[in-house]
This record gives sequence, C-alpha cells and structure tokens, in this order.
Amino acid sequence: MELTVPINFRGANNLGNYVTNQQLNVEGMVRKLRELADVTPASLTISAILSAATDNAKELILAKINATPGLVDLYNYLTSIGYSFDKIASIMTSTLMDRIAQMSNSNIFDNSTYSFNLKNAIAFYSENEVLPMVEKHFLVKFLDAAGISTSMANLNPTLRNTENVKTLQSYLARKVIESRTAKSYANEGTHEEQQPDDTYDDTYDSEQAQSTNPTKRITPNKHDYKAAYVLTKYIIERNNLLDVTPDSEKKDLQRIYDAVLPGIEEMQLVGKFTAFNKGINTNSFDKYNQFKSIETGVNRVIQQYNRRNKTNHPSFNLMTFLADESSRQTWIDLYEEMKTYANPLDAVNNVPHFREMIKMAYYVESVINAVSMKDRFTSKIINEVLQKPTQKLDKREYKAVDKYVNDVLIFN
Repeated sequence: MELTVPINFRGANNLGNYVTNQQLNVEGMVRKLRELADVTPASLTISAILSAATDNAKELILAKINATPGLVDLYNYLTSIGYSFDKIASIMTSTLMDRIAQMSNSNIFDNSTYSFNLKNAIAFYSENEVLPMVEKHFLVKFLDAAGISTSMANLNPTLRNTENVKTLQSYLARKVIESRTAKSYANEGTHEEQQPDDTYDDTYDSEQAQSTNPTKRITPNKHDYKAAYVLTKYIIERNNLLDVTPDSEKKDLQRIYDAVLPGIEEMQLVGKFTAFNKGINTNSFDKYNQFKSIETGVNRVIQQYNRRNKTNHPSFNLMTFLADESSRQTWIDLYEEMKTYANPLDAVNNVPHFREMIKMAYYVESVINAVSMKDRFTSKIINEVLQKPTQKLDKREYKAVDKYVNDVLIFN
C-alpha cells in the first residue's frame, strides 16, 4: 500500500456541484470529501485503538498490527492527517515495519541486543543513517583498515554492499579477539578459528560504549570494535531484507522518515508543553529534563530547517520565549514557517490556561536561579559542557555534574 497524501484539494473536482443557487450543501460536500479521502472520522479510529488497548491484555491485538507503545504514534499521526485505519495498518504490517517493530521492542533481560528507538530503526532501514552504535568517523577508519576505501559522504552506499560488510566484519572479529587477554583464550585454539561471542560480556557493555562520547576521541577503543562488530550483523541482515523488499515498501518507509517522523516529533512537543499542566517537577534532574527536552526539540526543527534551506536562524531558548512577549511572537511566527504538522509554540500561547502555566514555569525557574548559587552554577556548567543546542544531558551525566558542583561548593 503506497503512502500518498490522502486528499489533493486541487484535484478534488466537482466539489462545486455542491454549491447551487448560492446554497451550500454542507452534508454533500463532507460526504464527497470523505469519499476522496477514503477515511472514517479520525475520532472513531483513535477510539478503536483505545478500545483495543483496553482489551490488549487478553487479545494482544496491538502487537499483531504493530501498534505497540513505541509505534502507536505512527497510527495517531497518520490518522490525524486523514489516513484510514486500513491504509495505516497495511503500511504498518509490511515486512520492513515488522522488522522495525522487533528492533524497537528491546528486551531488558537480554543485553546482547542493541536498544533502538523508532527514529533510529526507521533511519537505518530507509538507508538514511547507520545505527548510533559507533560514530561514522570510526566506521570509515575501520573500513579503510579492512582495505575498503570510502568517505563519510559515501559511507551508506559502501555499507549497502554486503561483501564490503563481510570484509569489515572479518577485520573487526580479529580486532575484538586481539583485545582479549591471552589467558582467557589460551586453550581455545587460534585467533582465526575464534569468533567474538554475541553477548556483551565483561569486555563490552552497550551502555558503556554509548556513553564514552567517541566524537571527542580520535583513537577507537575495544568497546568501539565490539560495537562495530555487532553493528555489521545488523547491516547484513538489513541488506538481505532490502534485497527482497518491493520498491513500494521502501518508498513508504522513506516518506515516513522524511515527512511523518518530523510531524510526530511536533505532536510530542505539544504534549511536553501541555505537561506543565500537571505541575513543575521538583526533582532537579526531572525539572532540567522537562525544560531541556522542549528546548532541544524546537532546536532540532530549526537545525533541520537551516540545513534544508541554507538559512541561519538562531537557537531557541525556552526561558527567553517564556519571559519576553515580543520575543515570543517572533518565535511563533518563525516556527510557523518551519512546521511540519503543528506549531506547538502558537498552540500553548493561544490557550490562556497553558500560557499562564508556562509563565509560572518561568517564574519558578527564575526565582530558583536567583536565590540558589548551586542551581545557577549547575546551569552555567551544563551550558558550557553542551556543544550543540540540540543536545541535553542524560540522567547519569546530570548526576556527575551535580556531584561536581556539590564537591566544589563544599570544598570552598
């Protein structure tokens, strides 16, 4: 089922037939539009999904149509822009989406698999990005060491060739084995006969590898070699699946990556703004995460817009947006140019209840920073550490900064 725009109003001919003698036949026009869109009301579709979720404990229907918690936003978004449930389900139960669903449902009891989010998995299978297990500059370095010359720009096409990936895999297998101690493998034959095991044993831990921030390192370590080795298995599996996948499914996935994922992120941004209605978090990290997740979300949209249109719009600052009325309207107008689905800045500003709630969030944050040396010092360090406006600290990193600030204040 090919993913296309549900209604093309320019091509919706004969709608004028419903305007006769200056009388507007609203019922006839709505019926015609529904026929053109081939959809049932979105509210009924969403209601059906909610009903299925209620009965999911005994029926398990959501997993069969890939409407799991990690993927249900695709259903919500496509429904909201006019797709029928049948069309959405047809797309979501394709071979590619089945595999993406498997990758997105990580097993917390099994650390031998990499944990993917929806965007990572779709970017990987639509051939837009390699998985974020290893930085691209390391993959280029590994390929070169394996005898395959490539560049950052040609990395994806190079990895689409399965023979290249197998050559890289053999090289990485040797490097992983070399990093192990002679004592551990004294009685297990030669290196050539061995293969690295698939589990993340004591020589490799997925969380440790992801937290070492390889963009700041030039020389790879043993964790990078093991991560890259595991990655080659995913790439070979992907290449084999794409070789037998119809072009229509590949195009659908590309359209989801290009147009649907940005819309979902905006839909989630609206939710993050309206979450202020539940109150402002009091825990220091939760409060930081509540504010920063909105800021980084808007900045990702700006960054993508700047890259696509070769513009240079400044980074979004949530505190400035909340504090300054004129600045707020400027940002609302700017985001209106960039939006894919909705303008979350305009949405919260136009609803008095939510507008006052986010103002209160600003007042609380301002007062805390004004009277608390620790909060002000923590904010300054975090702003210095983060290199890009689209970045934010995770909980482990935030705690490290918090511990450092405590040590400095106690020592002085």
